[in-house]
Amino acid sequence: MKEFYFVRHGQTDVNTGLLRGDHPHVPLNEIGISQIKRLKENFPDISFRKVCRSPMKRVIQTASILLDEADFSPHDVIEELSECSWNTWVQMEALNFSLKEDHSYRELKEFLSRTERATELLLNNHEPFLVVAHGGIFNALLHHLDIEWTYNVNNGELIHFYQDPDWKIKSLFTP
Repeated sequence: MKEFYFVRHGQTDVNTGLLRGDHPHVPLNEIGISQIKRLKENFPDISFRKVCRSPMKRVIQTASILLDEADFSPHDVIEELSECSWNTWVQMEALNFSLKEDHSYRELKEFLSRTERATELLLNNHEPFLVVAHGGIFNALLHHLDIEWTYNVNNGELIHFYQDPDWKIKSLFTP
């Protein structure tokens, strides 16, 4: 069975609405740091051999709080796991995150093309792995793996993706 785990970074001021627009290197706020510490304290007994992550600051902070760096250094940094732009996020919201519909949003199409490459890279792993990334990446993974889900992943949430025979997901921890 092919499987992997996904953690969305902890909360930032963009997630709370205190900041609007594109802020690619915004750090975790105090709540975000607390969310990831809670996840670490309650991390289930799961096995993965590799960590793949976005290069963005909030993800780097999340991974360093969550993981013992000695066990997972260096991480595979995958540029294609970078979060989408604010405009692309607004486009996804306009579609109610139903990305299967035909649409004319150019930026969203470019984002889905980029994340399709990321999905292919991820699925080349033959052992369980952990992805630390963003809400937009989570939605793109659902799209590319043809998973029906009307739920937006929470900051600091741990999700199990598994193929049985179709791809499915299960939330393992929400802070």
